[in-house]
Amino acid sequence: MPSRSSERNVCVSIRFEMSGTARRTALKRSGLAARDMRMSVDHLSPMESSRSRVGQSHPSKLRRCQSAKYAAKRARRAMGFLRGNLGIIFCLIVADEHGLYYSPILNSFPGKGTMSANKPRLLITGASGQLGRLVIEHLRRLDPSADITAMVRTPQAADELAPFRVATRIGDYTDPASLDAALTGIDRLLLISSSVLGQRAAHHKTVVEAATRASVSLIAYTSILRADTSELSLAAEHLATEKMLRETGLPYVILRNGWYLENDTAMLAPAVAHGAIIGSAGDGRLSSASRSNYAEAAALVLLHGAPAGTIYELAGDEAFTLTQLAASVSQRTGKTVGYRNMSEAEYRAALLGMGLPDAMATMLAETSAGTAKGALEDHGRVLSRLIGHPTTPLADAVAAVVQRG
Repeated sequence: MPSRSSERNVCVSIRFEMSGTARRTALKRSGLAARDMRMSVDHLSPMESSRSRVGQSHPSKLRRCQSAKYAAKRARRAMGFLRGNLGIIFCLIVADEHGLYYSPILNSFPGKGTMSANKPRLLITGASGQLGRLVIEHLRRLDPSADITAMVRTPQAADELAPFRVATRIGDYTDPASLDAALTGIDRLLLISSSVLGQRAAHHKTVVEAATRASVSLIAYTSILRADTSELSLAAEHLATEKMLRETGLPYVILRNGWYLENDTAMLAPAVAHGAIIGSAGDGRLSSASRSNYAEAAALVLLHGAPAGTIYELAGDEAFTLTQLAASVSQRTGKTVGYRNMSEAEYRAALLGMGLPDAMATMLAETSAGTAKGALEDHGRVLSRLIGHPTTPLADAVAAVVQRG
């Protein structure tokens, strides 16, 4: 929520699934008049609003409340009367010079209960991986009492998640019986895409089939940016999984994640040592965001849901070239680092020389070449609107890597 000194204007929007009489009574008791809700999203969920209506509206169309403090006070009054009614969703629509942002405030008020004591049981696959751990961290931050279950492949991986205070279940993408057991009683599932290139579609098929047998109420899947039109070979297995989800008949949400900043910064140490970042991206731009940004988006969708069939094209706010990445590294380290462009074949050979597996080297070289054609550039700012704040800037990501040494 903006600070007292913030220049941002806010408006509280409330979605009701109630009768007209109950709505009027609620407004009267809460002190919220219809004119205070000009940006009301009566027929939309907050997540859809943040993506479509809110994301495309101009700040001038919002009803300006006097301040964040004023808006929060009104929301508290409404919360006191409405918190026991199912289907009522509170959110803040925050407007500033960069656009409009959605921020959930369901659990923002000390001393107030949540809307319902029956929280959905959430399950994250691949929970011991880098993205999965970050999703759990964001879930715990957003709702400390969330009912979280982490699915991992081995007991050892389950032990590693003990500090996260979550239930764990053993499940393997190649073992349907283990997936049936892991998904028993689960309401909302986050399917984090398999890391095994060439086997993703098969792995995902077993999970989707188990989720169908378990009749989960929502499947969220981490796909790739513009999977339906992307020329990257990576997109094929993601698109196949999206088709599987459509055919299940179950409610689903697609999180089409763009490139991770960590992919760009992982090789900075050798780049500084040799004075060059290498690739086959030419002057192509990457709209990268941090892994944590994508994890936060997934956590919000799991907690608050989204309209069935929603597809989020997620990418960073800032698009940059590898030449600009090199310049940022030079500025931060004080050492001269340039960008050396190669052909796709040359870059693949260089990656193999560094010891990368053939499949990984081939994928990275092909993706870098695709970047030159705009495959990973996006200016929609859907991710920042979904998470309620700007995505991690390139300069901050580089600074964090340099500081860690």
